Amino acid sequence: MRCSLQHRRILPPLLLLTLAAVVLFRISASRERSFELVRSVEGLGTFATLTLIAGSSDEAVGIADSLEVLLCELERDLSLYDESGALFALNSGLHLPEDTTSHLQRVMSMSRELTELTRGCFDPTIGALIAVWGFPGDPSLPGDSDLVNALAESGWNLVDMSDGIVLRNGCRIDLGGVAKGYIVDRLLEAAAGMGAQAALIEIGGEIRCFSGPDCGRTWRI
Repeated sequence: MRCSLQHRRILPPLLLLTLAAVVLFRISASRERSFELVRSVEGLGTFATLTLIAGSSDEAVGIADSLEVLLCELERDLSLYDESGALFALNSGLHLPEDTTSHLQRVMSMSRELTELTRGCFDPTIGALIAVWGFPGDPSLPGDSDLVNALAESGWNLVDMSDGIVLRNGCRIDLGGVAKGYIVDRLLEAAAGMGAQAALIEIGGEIRCFSGPDCGRTWRI
């Protein structure tokens, strides 16, 4: 009876040690099959840092190259200043069909929800107000009449998203408060979808990361 009790006391610790050894072996083996790449590229008026862990150097480089292409596409469509992008076209008064504005449509829908949740503290429809204050180039105090006119050109009531997107009455959209975070989310999703074992994406202070169950990478922010 004593021998049986001793076995019962010894068995759980042995099982825990065995499991721990198996986990450590899997993590060690996974790390041996991994390659880490860090790439910094210009984007969104700042720098984007792509840290990727993949099964080989070729795989990591391929994922990084694809992320760069996606970053350029997203920046173009969400930028205030890129004349070839969707947001620039929208602010120029064009009606953008739904099938040509997938990312812009998604960001606009998210932004409308954020405006409601924050009771108007976050509102990307105030592009006219931002412009009349002279941001970002040459800030200056606007006159009262300029402010009144800019306010008349601001608000979600001037945004029609029932069939694509069209702006009314001179409304202009500024996505500077949400575009970086949205792009970071899309890049991380793309990295995971292309087989990265782990990734950390940072753009101008916006950060998101993940680590797969067999990678064993702990990110320190």
